[in-house]
Amino acid sequence: MRSNRPNASPATSAFPSFAGLDDDSAAQHARQLYGDRLPEGLLSGSQYKSYERMFGAADIISEAELEVESEALADESDDLTGTGVLREAEDGSLEEVEYIAEAEAEGEDGDVDADEAALAHLEKEWKTMDEDEHIMYLDDVRYFKLEQYLRSNDKDEEADELLQCLFLHYEAKVEAEASKRAELENENEAEDNLIQGVVEEEMRDSEDTEPAGEATQRTHPFTAENRFTTFPSTVTLPQSALVGPVSAIISGTSPVHLADAAKRIFGGDGLPYSTSNPSFAKSMPQKAIPLDPSLDRMSDIEADSYFAAVMPGTYASVMSALVESRKRLGSSWLEGLLQKEGGPRILDAGSAGAGVVAFRSLLRAEWERLSDNSDDVEASKGLATADGRAGGAPVEAPTGKATVLASSDTMRKRASVLLDNTTFIPRLPDYIHASDPSAAQHGKFDIIIAPHALWPLKEEYLRKQYVANLWSLLNADGGLLVLVEKGVPRGFEMIAGARKFLLVTRVASPGNEKVAEEVDEPGEGHVFGVRDKGKGMIIAPCTNHAGCPMYTKPGMSAGRKDYCHFEQRYTRPPYLQKLLRAKDKNHEDVQFSYLSIMRGRDLRDRDEQAIVQGDTATSRAFEGYEHMEPEDFAEEEFDPTAPAISETSAISETSAIRTSPHGLMLPRAVFPPLKRTGHVILDLCTPSGTLERWTVPRSFSKQAFRDARKSQWGDLWALGAKTRVAREGVTMSAKAKRRLAEQPPKRKRAQPIIYDVPVDGSSGKVQEGGIKPLVGGRLRRGKISGVRDKRDKTGSGRGRKKASAVD
Repeated sequence: MRSNRPNASPATSAFPSFAGLDDDSAAQHARQLYGDRLPEGLLSGSQYKSYERMFGAADIISEAELEVESEALADESDDLTGTGVLREAEDGSLEEVEYIAEAEAEGEDGDVDADEAALAHLEKEWKTMDEDEHIMYLDDVRYFKLEQYLRSNDKDEEADELLQCLFLHYEAKVEAEASKRAELENENEAEDNLIQGVVEEEMRDSEDTEPAGEATQRTHPFTAENRFTTFPSTVTLPQSALVGPVSAIISGTSPVHLADAAKRIFGGDGLPYSTSNPSFAKSMPQKAIPLDPSLDRMSDIEADSYFAAVMPGTYASVMSALVESRKRLGSSWLEGLLQKEGGPRILDAGSAGAGVVAFRSLLRAEWERLSDNSDDVEASKGLATADGRAGGAPVEAPTGKATVLASSDTMRKRASVLLDNTTFIPRLPDYIHASDPSAAQHGKFDIIIAPHALWPLKEEYLRKQYVANLWSLLNADGGLLVLVEKGVPRGFEMIAGARKFLLVTRVASPGNEKVAEEVDEPGEGHVFGVRDKGKGMIIAPCTNHAGCPMYTKPGMSAGRKDYCHFEQRYTRPPYLQKLLRAKDKNHEDVQFSYLSIMRGRDLRDRDEQAIVQGDTATSRAFEGYEHMEPEDFAEEEFDPTAPAISETSAISETSAIRTSPHGLMLPRAVFPPLKRTGHVILDLCTPSGTLERWTVPRSFSKQAFRDARKSQWGDLWALGAKTRVAREGVTMSAKAKRRLAEQPPKRKRAQPIIYDVPVDGSSGKVQEGGIKPLVGGRLRRGKISGVRDKRDKTGSGRGRKKASAVD
C-alpha cells in the first residue's frame, strides 16, 4: 500500500542523510534528487512537512517497490527493441514474436558492450581517485550514469557512496555561489566607497570595530520590527481554506468560457479592472471592479469569474493590511479577541468571504504562537488539556462568528462552500436609524473588513453614509475597521475621503473633541448644535491624525501623480494562472490603498500607551533611535560602528519619550526609497502630517546607511537622517498640466442681440425708423415654461412673480 506520509523511522544508509540541514533545505535537496517520488524514510516528519508545504504531497515509495522498479529498468535496458510479427505455431494458433534485423542487432550489441566497457573503466578510474579528484570530476554527467550502472550490478554500497559525494558536491557548489554573490556585493560597495573618496578610512574603522569573519552586518532591531512585510514576504493562499474550495466551485464551468467571461467583465487581457494592475492599465480609464457581492443579481459564470479573478488579490491585500494592523496593535489585541466567549465577531462587507479567510488565518497563527510549548520539555510529555497548552497537539483555533454580505443567491451558494459558522446577509443592517438608539453607540462587530466597497458608490454623500453605517456597526470598545481599495488614484481618493470624514465627524483628537451636528442626524440633538466625538485612532498606515498631505484637494483630481498606496506579492493559484494564460511567472504584485482605524480606544491617552505624535515625534524620529536600547535586547549583541547623532547633541526632555519607539510615532516611507551612490533618499509621511524627504548618507551612520539601503516601500523609519526638506504632494502630473495648458481657452458664449421692432397696428407694416436694440431690463412675453413656472403649482401666489420689461 502506497502512502502519502513518510515513515517516522530514520533514513537508511541507502540514501543520503539530511540530518545536518534545516527542514526547508532538506526538502529542497530531496526535491532536486528524487522529484515527487520520495523513498520511504528519506525525510523526517518535520522535513516532510516542509516538503509538503513547498511542493505538495509526494508519493512515498517503499524499498521493495524501488527494487522492483530498478529490476524493471535493468530488464528494459537489456531488451532489444524490434518489429513485432505474428507466427503460426505448431497447433495452428498465432503467437507474437519480435523481429530484429541482423545488422541492427549487431550494432546495438556493439553499443551496449561499448557503454558497459566505458562505465566499467569509469568505475576503476573512480576507485583510484582521491577526494580532491572526486570533487574535480563530479561535474561530469557520466557519474550519474555510473550511479545507475552500479545499482544495476547490485553494487548498492558503492552507488550510495557516489550519490553521497554528489550530494556533498552540490551543497558545496551552492555555498560557493552564495559566497560569490556576497563578494560581488562587497565589491560593489567598495566601488561606491572609492567614488566617495573615503574607502581607506572606513576600511580601517571596520577592521577596528567589526569582529573577524563577520560577512554581513546585522539589521537594527528597530528596523526589523517596523518593516512593512508579511512572513514570508510572498503571501501564499491557503490550500485547504481557499484554493481547494474555489477550484471545486469553478470546476463545473468550462475554462475557456470562464476565461472569455473574465476578459469581457474585467477589461480584456490582464484583467485590468480586477484587483490586477498591469502596466498598460495606466493609460486606461480608471473604473471600479464591475462585480460586487452587494449586487442583487449575478449569473453563475459571473460569480465564478469573481471567485477566480478577484478573490486571490483581495485576500492578499487584506492579509497585508491585517498583518500591519496586528504589528501596530501588538499581540494583546488578538489575545483579547481569542479570549472572548465564542471568539471574535467578524463582518465581511465586500469580498464574499475572502476577508474572513484572511482574518481566520491570522487568528490561527496567533493561536499556534500562544499554544507553542516546544521549548517546555515537561509540558511536551504531558497530556493535552482542553485549551491545548500542555503537551500534545493544540486544539483547533477558534474561528469566531462571521457575517458575510452576499446579496445574490449565486454568491451565497459559493461563499458557503468556503466558510463554516457564518451568517450570510443580503444587505447591511442600519444601526444609525435603528429604533434602539443604543445599538449605534455600542456596535456589534469586533472587526469589519470592507474591501472594494466604496468605489462602486457613485456619489460622495452615499459613501459618507456607508462609512458612517460601518462605524456604527463597529464595537465601541476596540472594534477595528479595515477599508481597502485598488492602488490607483481613484481608489486612494475613496480611502482618503473616508479618512477625512471619520476624523472630522467621528474620531476625537486633542483640541478637536467636538463637531457640529448635521441637520439630518437622528436623535433629539443638543442645545448648542454640537456633539462630542468618540474615542478612536488610526492604526495604519498613517502615523498622524492631521489632514492627508496627498489629499489637499478633496475629491477627484485629474492626473493625480502622488497618492498613498502599497503593494503585496502573492502566489497565483493554478486557476488564476490559467485564466491569465500566464506562463513566465506565477506571482503577482497587487497594489492597494487601505485604512485601518479603531473605535473606542486611543493609544495616545495616558491610560493607554501614551503615544505622542505631531511635531515632537517627527523631531525625535529625525534625531534617530539607533542608540536607544530596545526592550529585551542585550547591549552586547549590538555594537554600532558610527554614531547616528553627536554625543554632545542635547535631546529635549519632551522628545526622549520612550527608549523603544512605538511604530505609531515613526514616519512611513510612502514611495520606494531612492538608493544613490553614497546616500539614500527616503520620502516619508511624518507624524506631523507632512511629506518630507530625508537623506541618509554614509557619513551619518554606517548602521543607518546600511538599513536605509535595505529599506523598502511602506517601512517605518526609526534611525533618523542627516538632512530633511519639505516635499509637496503632486496632485497633477506634468503631462496632465501640459495637456491642460495646450487646450485653447474657453470663450464666453456670445449674447444674442434682441431688437424691438415696432409694427403699425392699422396697416400691419414695420416701422423701420423705430427699430432699436434692447439694452438692460428683462423681456418676458407670454407664459414662461420651466422652473419658475413650477414654483407656484398650488396657485397660492407664493411663487415668484413674472415681470415684463418696459420699453
